[in-house]
Amino acid sequence: MIATAFACWALLTAAARPSADAPASPGKTALAAGPAEGRLSGASAEERLVAPPGVPEDQARWRSGYEVNERLAIELSVSSRLQWTGKTRQYGERLEALAAKKDDPDAGRAGELLARYRKVQMENWRFATIPWVVDKTRACQYPMLHLEGAMRPGGAPRRAIVLAAAREDLDDCIGKARPIAERLGGLNEQLRGLQAAAEALLPAPPAAAVAPPTPVPGREPSPSR
Repeated sequence: MIATAFACWALLTAAARPSADAPASPGKTALAAGPAEGRLSGASAEERLVAPPGVPEDQARWRSGYEVNERLAIELSVSSRLQWTGKTRQYGERLEALAAKKDDPDAGRAGELLARYRKVQMENWRFATIPWVVDKTRACQYPMLHLEGAMRPGGAPRRAIVLAAAREDLDDCIGKARPIAERLGGLNEQLRGLQAAAEALLPAPPAAAVAPPTPVPGREPSPSR
């Protein structure tokens, strides 16, 4: 039963997403910058998704569940990429080295930036890796599937009761997941800005000093110093 439900979800998601090989619309970029970096731009969620048959209120609820699932996945991916960038670019080590050069006019700025960078980097890493009140992999997929099944005509004699419970479950999940996505998105924006500030302040390192190590599949990158 669960395997069938996930198979249906996978097919629905694959059908709803535009192909990566499809040509971009004229005048539009493929990716949108900002907190939801990685989200396909152009078409709205309503245009990209065909909600299950049902009343408009339930269709909007179903789309909200999809959007929060997508946002969580994107922000987790962005957090991991930012942590990996910080590790390979060695911002902590390089800022520390510059701050130690007391005769360098940028030493003071480097020390101040280093303190802020380390604080936000660690906060970002901790928030992305601690347990959440929603599942990090599935987010609100189960409540969405429950609502989708209850929205379809026919079914159980107590369909109204099942539909009301499914609505409540999805609303509860969205209410828990959305603040998490917003929080992680804000931390990603802060860390991205601090990395940009470090790039602007620091001299370019030797190429060998920032060569990325070979990533280990399935292992979360830990924060560098």
